[in-house]
Amino acid sequence: MITPEKNDIDVSKLFHWGDVFTIMLPRGSFSVYVRVVSDEEVNRARVYALRKANELKERIYTEGTDEREAFLPNIDKLKKEEIIQMILAYELPEIHRRATREVNVPFPKEPDENAGTLEWVEYQKEIDEYPNKVGEEINKLLNKELKAREKELRSVHKEVLKSILERRVVENVVTRELENRFLDACVFYGTFKDEDYKERLFESPEQVTKLPQNIREQFVSAYTALDISMEELKK
Repeated sequence: MITPEKNDIDVSKLFHWGDVFTIMLPRGSFSVYVRVVSDEEVNRARVYALRKANELKERIYTEGTDEREAFLPNIDKLKKEEIIQMILAYELPEIHRRATREVNVPFPKEPDENAGTLEWVEYQKEIDEYPNKVGEEINKLLNKELKAREKELRSVHKEVLKSILERRVVENVVTRELENRFLDACVFYGTFKDEDYKERLFESPEQVTKLPQNIREQFVSAYTALDISMEELKK
């Protein structure tokens, strides 16, 4: 999908690969040195995260485990309409992504070199309104897709709906586990005690996972602050 901005890239930011961060504790603070992990470390982090996500999935699907009790709702007590609405809620992000990919709003055509002031003023107005037009078209397509999916689900037997909902719940939980464990592994590989990035702060990704939540979030924020997004590369 075309964006209305002509990006001006600040290439110097491409080389900002490490920095020092302050971690706040209940009593005091300390500094850590964080760098972007290498491609090899990214692959290791991905494999680690996939294994942890699979372990959680297996525990959720095992009767009598704490994980199954914690993550799977008591679907048997839900009404068919409740199940349908929960499925739609879980599927909404993917339907929205699909609508965003499929929407096609022509980008305003730039006036030629002989255009007058009024034509350029009108062109700028169209540029400014373009994001809203795209958003409106996405919402139209999104609502259309949701109604079609809801109609489809209403024709499905309740027992089948229960299976669909269970899968959506597990998929959501396992995806979050995958993302969190990947970040923990990146923090492990990328966080050091010294400015030369020689001595790692943590002994394993599990150490990161077991940190108090507010402290873990500081480490994750420090690492993700080094990630290069397109927004950060714009001047």
